Amino acid sequence: MGLADTWWRGGDSLVAVYRGEAEAMHAPRCRTATIYAGLDDWGLRGLDT
Repeated sequence: MGLADTWWRGGDSLVAVYRGEAEAMHAPRCRTATIYAGLDDWGLRGLDT
């Protein structure tokens, strides 16, 4: 998967919406949303560089 087009973050969860490829291929049913739940601080913040 590529970069999320939009996302929402809660206290220990993140919802990411991916629609770029679906729009490029004119296939709206291929849009996806992924829910990441039970994340710790690192999972919500990501790798510090």
